Amino acid sequence: MIGGENNLKGSIGLLSMAGLLLISSIAVITVANDVTLNADVNNTAPTVMKWETDETNNITSINPTPGQPVTVRKCAIVCDNNGKEDIVDSTVKAVVQFPNGTVKEQETLGDGTGHAEHCGLGASPDFGVLCKFYSGTFLLASTDPSLNYSITVTAKDVANEEGMDTNNLTYGTCTGVSLSSSTITFGQLAPGTTASGTEVTITNTCNTEMDIADSVTDLTRTTSPPDTIPASDVTETIAGVPASSTCTNVNIAVGGTATMTSSLIVPLGTLPGTYTGTKTLTALNGATC
Repeated sequence: MIGGENNLKGSIGLLSMAGLLLISSIAVITVANDVTLNADVNNTAPTVMKWETDETNNITSINPTPGQPVTVRKCAIVCDNNGKEDIVDSTVKAVVQFPNGTVKEQETLGDGTGHAEHCGLGASPDFGVLCKFYSGTFLLASTDPSLNYSITVTAKDVANEEGMDTNNLTYGTCTGVSLSSSTITFGQLAPGTTASGTEVTITNTCNTEMDIADSVTDLTRTTSPPDTIPASDVTETIAGVPASSTCTNVNIAVGGTATMTSSLIVPLGTLPGTYTGTKTLTALNGATC
């Protein structure tokens, strides 16, 4: 029995050890919990930076060329802190206003990448992830009024928030005249007679009222022996006003016209032949006379 008891105790000891071993092998299970992150990103309105060029330089003033339009390039960089994809291209518009505040023209600006150099930005500017570059043009005729033209560019984002920039371009004045003909012909004349020449239409090609200085040279015979018809034998009117070599007070309106008439007296004793002379018409500011 003693031996049996010892065996039983030993068995119990083994069972206890096995129980301890079993308990120590139980794994600890960790449970993962997800946490939701929330953030609201505010919308910001676009910002606009704009300027004008004459295809070479940033300009704030320009002078008209008589009879010729001037092309002005509009340049604009539009940026949005929400990213350039938030800018709505179709909303990027430029409005040009006359000095009196009325609208001269408006335009939806296009992608200006191909005109970066014309706007003074170099060949391949990098506008990053926030900005886009836009461009367009408008014309100033030599008869357009002088003083300050306002140019405004606006742009909107997807949320319809708007940014804008505006500045003035100063347009100068000019005086200029164009003629419907560069030749006045009196035809065949007999000595001692008077004839009318070709009527000429004078057009004011600039943006101020115009008076005219009208000077004439003697008419000289083109073959030998020489002979002359004095300039004093040429008489002229402009819009019915006798022409003056210093100032003919006709006040031709901007873009307006007037008719110039001429007549020639051939003095007795004038040799036969062709005679030529020169008439010079000089445009003067309408306040001159």
